[in-house]
Order: sequence, then structure tokens, then C-alpha cells
Amino acid sequence: MQNKKLFIALISIIIICAIAGLVIFFYTHFGAKGEAPAVKLEIYDGPDYSESDNMCYYRVEAIFSGTPEPEIKFNEDDNINLLADDKAEVGVEAGDSYTLVATATNPAGTATASITLSGECGKEVTEEEAETEEEEKETEKKIEEKPEEKEKEEVSGTAPTIALEIYEGPTPADSLCYYRVKATVTGTPAPTVTWSKDDSHGAWGTKKAQVNLRSPGETYTLTATATNSAGSATASITLNWGCPVPEEEEEEEEEEEEEEVTLNVVRNETGTISTSGQKTNSFVFVGDDDFEGSEAGYISFDISRLTGVEVQSARLQMTSPTRRGDISGFGYFRIGTIEYGTGPLKISYRSIPASMLIQFPNSTTNVNYSDDNLKNAVQDKIDEGNSRFQLVIYWSNPGSNGNGQYDDLGYLPENIHLIIEYTE
Repeated sequence: MQNKKLFIALISIIIICAIAGLVIFFYTHFGAKGEAPAVKLEIYDGPDYSESDNMCYYRVEAIFSGTPEPEIKFNEDDNINLLADDKAEVGVEAGDSYTLVATATNPAGTATASITLSGECGKEVTEEEAETEEEEKETEKKIEEKPEEKEKEEVSGTAPTIALEIYEGPTPADSLCYYRVKATVTGTPAPTVTWSKDDSHGAWGTKKAQVNLRSPGETYTLTATATNSAGSATASITLNWGCPVPEEEEEEEEEEEEEEVTLNVVRNETGTISTSGQKTNSFVFVGDDDFEGSEAGYISFDISRLTGVEVQSARLQMTSPTRRGDISGFGYFRIGTIEYGTGPLKISYRSIPASMLIQFPNSTTNVNYSDDNLKNAVQDKIDEGNSRFQLVIYWSNPGSNGNGQYDDLGYLPENIHLIIEYTE
């Protein structure tokens, strides 16, 4: 009886070991690595031409497969992964080309894909060429178009309508009289709205505009156009000075007339430089990057047109920021003057010292900064014969919080403006 029990126990141990061996064998040979990655690249937006830096901008997406999900790396990404890990933005100088390469990697292997991006965009055509091309398209459409296709086009969208309404004003402010106007639009797909003038520079959204009138006799006809794939519509409204007349109007007329200019950034001289060696012209960031490098934002304005003028006021506007990660430990948000010259940004600019103009709380979003420090700084650069006025944004406590991800505040270059009032 005892021998029988020992025999049964021995058989059980042998069966268990055999099963365990089979599990280990199949896991080692069939389950450990997973599925090798595959990747291909597709352009999903662009090319978009940027006249300020003569560049064609593409947005490219990596279409991939594999188990576990592979990590995607691009050999170039001017957007510092703001879009997503599997998307990249690349700027190509007009007339040139660039080959973008993506690598997909997981434990089962590595795959690469490439796409050549051409710097052929922004080509202007004459009015005669445009008319000829349109006539050819209409002729082809009449020949090939079937009645069913016409019906489909007629129901594919609704032409826009637009109406304008004053929702604030006339309002007096700093010797101005301003109106704020909103556009009510309909149409399918949703139309985009463009304005003949917007002194708020988009601060109130795309469907609202501000018009500043500077003297009691001034009149302005504001025009807005709504556009979608089904057509366009235009509306206008005339705005007259409706505020109280300044008491010293006659004396003011005898003084020199002030003029105002809004300066946009020089695109290829504006962007972000990180101590980790990364740089981009797509955003002006301040914070840290995913390599734990400290980011600073560089801003350049062309002031060559202002030679010999006397600056009366200067205002820096930075709107619609993007916030990523945790910036609570970086201290104050600072703006300082710097001089790094003309041409594309260089990593070495991080070593150039800056002179602080002002600092804001860590919770700062939109910047609307104007004081004598800024005005005098602009005047000094003009008097020195300098063609650029350049700023840097940085934290009072720069560095990294060590979490391996982006922690920063960033502004699109098109949302940064320097507004200068001056007399000749």
C-alpha cells in the first residue's frame, strides 16, 4: 500500500514538471517578443507657406503596428512633440527638399520609413493664369459631371450668411473711441471669418473685432467676410466717433501727430532653445523639456523702419498660451532684453546674458505689458541704429523638475506683437 502511494506521488511530480516545461518552451519561443513593428508616413496637413522665413511647413503622421506598441522617433520635429508622439512638423526651405525618417521600435524589432518633403509651396500665379485655370476646370466639369453628381454637390454644404452688430461702444479710453463688433454667421460647414481691421489682434476670438478711432472726425467702415466650401458672404458697418470730444482738442491738433505700428516677430529669429540641445521656431516655450533641459523663449522684432522716430509708448502682447505639465516650481515668469543679432537661432544663444524688464506671477497667461522700461528699451535700440529689438522669456528659478516630460508655457509666434506709438 505504501509503495503504491509513493508511485502515484512520483507520477504526479513528473506530470507537473512536464507541463511547466512546455509552458516555458512556448513562452520563450512564441510569446516573449511579440509582433515586430511596421511603420509608414503620411502627410496630413500642408505644405503651408510662411513668407516671414520662406519655409514650407508640413505635418506628418506615422501609421504603425506591432505588439507591444512601438516607440516612434523622428529625425526632425520642429514642433517639439506638441502634436503627439506619432506626429511631427517639419519646415523645408522654399526651393529645397528634406527627407523625414521615422523609426518604430519595440522588443520584437525595429522598422523605419521615410518621406521626401519638397520646398515647393507659396507659388504665386498671375490673375490671367488663375482665370485660365478656372475656365479649364469649368469646362472639364461640364463634360464629366453627371446629374447625380450635381445633386450631391448642391446638398454637400450651405452657403454662409453674415450679419454685424455692435456689442460694445462707443467707449472712450486713453484719448481713443473704440467699438467692439461681433459677427453672427450661418453655413455648413462652419464658415471662417476674416476682418478688414481688428485692433484687438484676435484677443476676443475670430468672430469679434475691435476698431479704435483716434479723432472726432474719423470714420471707418468695418468689413467682415464669412467663407466656407459652399461660398462666401460679406457684411459691413460704418463706425463714427461717438465719444465726448476732448476739451483740449484744438491744442492737440497743433501738436505732432502720433502714429502707431504693430510689429510681428521675425519668424526664423524667434523660437525656443533648450539646454538639452533642442530648438524650434514653431513655438516660444519657457520651462523644461522631456530630456530635462531648461527651455527659454527668444523673440525678435524688426525695427529698421523706425529709424529717427521718438517712441511715445510700447506695448508687448502675447496671447492664447499653451500650458503643459507642472510649472509651479519655476518661480516668476520674466521678460528681459537681449541682443543676439540676425539669422536662424543657435544653441549658443543660451549663454548670452539678458537684462530683466519685468516679472509676472507663475499663473500668468496672456501678457499685455506696457511701461516706461519697455518704451525706453525700444528707444535705446532705435537710437543705437540697431535693426532688431529682441526679448527673452525665462523663469526666475530655471531648471527641471526631473519628471521626464514637458513642463512649460508656450506661445505661437503669430500671437506675439509689439505695438509702438511714435512721432516723427
